[in-house]
Amino acid sequence: MDGPDANRPIPFARLHNFRDLGGYTTPDGRTVRRSRLYRADSLGKLALGTQDWDLFLTLGIRTVVDLRHPGEIEAKGRPAGRSPTATTSGSRAGSPNPTSAPASRRARSG
Repeated sequence: MDGPDANRPIPFARLHNFRDLGGYTTPDGRTVRRSRLYRADSLGKLALGTQDWDLFLTLGIRTVVDLRHPGEIEAKGRPAGRSPTATTSGSRAGSPNPTSAPASRRARSG
C-alpha cells in the first residue's frame, strides 16, 4: 500500500470496513487506481431509500463479487435492491461457479 491514506474507509452508517483499495501496488509494480476497487463486510446491510444506498449508488459500482459461502448469503442476505448498473456474482475463492468468470472479465474491461 502506498501513502498514508491508501486504504481509505468510506463512511457508511450500517456497512463496516467498506474501503477504497486504490493505492495498493500490484505485483507488476503498477498501482490500483482510486475509486475503482472497493471491499466491504456485507452488502446485505444496504437498504433501499437510505443514505447508505444513495452513497453506494454514487460510487458507480458495476460489479459485485460476493465471496461468502451460500449459507451465509442465505442467512444474511444480499442488498434489498440492485444498482441500476451493477451485476452480482457469487464465487467463493477456489469454488466452481459459472458466474464468477464473466464478472471478473467485466471488472477488468471496465
